[in-house]
Amino acid sequence: MNDKNSQVRNYLLDLLENGNWQPGDKFPGARQLAQELGVSFLITQQAVNGLVQDGVLVSVPRRGVYVRKLWKARRILNHFVPFSTKLPYQNDLAALMGSELPELRCCTKFHTGVFEIRPTLSVQCNRNSYLDLSPFFQDSDGLYFSRPFSGFRDEKGRLFGIPFLWSPRIMLCRMEVLKKYGIGKIPENWSFDDFVQMVSTLRQHISAEKICNYSDVMSFYMNMISGAGGAIIERHKNGKFEVKLDSSKTLQGIEALRKLRCALDVGQKAVALSLQDKDDMAFLIADRECVCTLKNKEQWQAFKLPSISRNSHKIFQSTELICVRRECTDLLLAEKFVKFMLGEKVQNMIADTRYGIPILRSAADRSLDMSDPTDRLFFEESQFTTTGNLDARELLSFAYGGIFEAVTGDEAPEKVLRSYADSMRLICSMRENQNFRRAVHLYERDAAAFNLEAIAYDM
Repeated sequence: MNDKNSQVRNYLLDLLENGNWQPGDKFPGARQLAQELGVSFLITQQAVNGLVQDGVLVSVPRRGVYVRKLWKARRILNHFVPFSTKLPYQNDLAALMGSELPELRCCTKFHTGVFEIRPTLSVQCNRNSYLDLSPFFQDSDGLYFSRPFSGFRDEKGRLFGIPFLWSPRIMLCRMEVLKKYGIGKIPENWSFDDFVQMVSTLRQHISAEKICNYSDVMSFYMNMISGAGGAIIERHKNGKFEVKLDSSKTLQGIEALRKLRCALDVGQKAVALSLQDKDDMAFLIADRECVCTLKNKEQWQAFKLPSISRNSHKIFQSTELICVRRECTDLLLAEKFVKFMLGEKVQNMIADTRYGIPILRSAADRSLDMSDPTDRLFFEESQFTTTGNLDARELLSFAYGGIFEAVTGDEAPEKVLRSYADSMRLICSMRENQNFRRAVHLYERDAAAFNLEAIAYDM
């Protein structure tokens, strides 16, 4: 694609993403666009035809060209799509990408791209949709943190996602709120029961929305399960998977969630206490990404997460990963993308936002202020992170369904989780069958060919 064609194409996509045309609208003719843009009709027609081929526009014989109703669901070969439009580094990254890697287009409205940034569970559960990036990443000199990579290689050694930034989670407390309602000093080695008791005390005076950021999403559940030393699935060295959803340690994490829910008195429906009001909360289970968005950081004091188990101190890692879809036909561009995202310019840009911990050690040193107690705690807790091994959407669905039912329902958690865990074991055993694996491979190949969309989960 020549530069002028690319410029016109990107300009039209920018107008579309900015809302100039709505789904189903008739698209201006190529001659009209050529006059408005001051370029040749041929170049404009080529750009429009390219968008028709990509499924963004649809050509109707004798009627013209229209904006496809589901254009946001299309996945285009040179599109870079972050998982959120509210990332604090997004504008700077887009500007730097425009100058350093103009082959890619940074998007705001498309749901997915061939080049992406995605969070932990989303990447793990869609691992088979992504290229192996290990040929493009070597770190013999130890320039990058190694621990964050542990959950993003499969049993064959494929690196399906590369941590771009990461963070452990800690507890932030607004001490003035605790003191107001008679809660004194927080013990250095406080337990989860200590925390629940404080929540119960606060609940007598203020609403649940003002107490903590409890949420019935998988990432929040994993904070408690990991803290108890539990897991959903464990992968052994021989590549076999063992379902741990109904293990005693996982049940201990579920019991912690039930206690917290009871103390908050939020009933049995799904709860998502909004992070938009996080500055007004008494407690905040937070990664470094969350901390950088707080308005009044001086009001908060940082503590380790309360201990659920005396024998375990694991923290569910928050990770944003760079990924490349299997549809990618330009491996040289994939390599350039990896090197760009992990290079000093981008990593130092992330460091300066103080959003998460950059994966490049020198950038992390630049970002973390060891004289600041909160940053120092993030650094100390980073050695205890874990990521889990959920490797398929269907397993995530069963795990989430079982945990939600066990946490919110009246039935004994042991019985609920055993039922869901047995279903997961059946899926795992089916995956060992060669015919089943061949069928899955054919489905994934066809899904990629027809650009089918994956189920979206709130992570």
